[in-house]
Amino acid sequence: MSVIKTIPAGRKTKELYENGRRLVTSRWVLVFSDLEDESEGFFLAVHVGKRLGKAVERNRLRRQVREAIRVLPLDGLSLALIVIPRLPAKGQTYQEMSRQLSILVDRLKEKRKECSLSSAP
Repeated sequence: MSVIKTIPAGRKTKELYENGRRLVTSRWVLVFSDLEDESEGFFLAVHVGKRLGKAVERNRLRRQVREAIRVLPLDGLSLALIVIPRLPAKGQTYQEMSRQLSILVDRLKEKRKECSLSSAP
C-alpha cells in the first residue's frame, strides 16, 4: 500500500488531459503523465460523469476506485493519474473493478518502460 495524493482541480488536471498519455478500454480511461521529480510520489484523480448515476452512486464508485488503486503495489511510481470510469463500469463489483484496474496499472507500467526505453539515447 502506498500514499496517494490527490491532484488539485483546475490547471493541473486540464494540462494532464491535454498532454497526458492514455490507456483506453471499454470500461476505463486512464490518463497519465510522468512527474519530473521522482520524489514527488503518486497523484490520483477520479473523474466520474453524471451519466453514471446520482451523487451517491458516483461517490461510491469514486471511493471504490481510490481504494482499488491504493492497495496496488505502486512502489517507485512517480506519476499523475486520472481514472475515468465509463458506463459499463457502473455495475461492477469491487472485486471485478479491482482486478481490472490492477491489469490496467500493470499495462501502464509496461507502457512507461517502453516510452522511457525509446527516448533513451
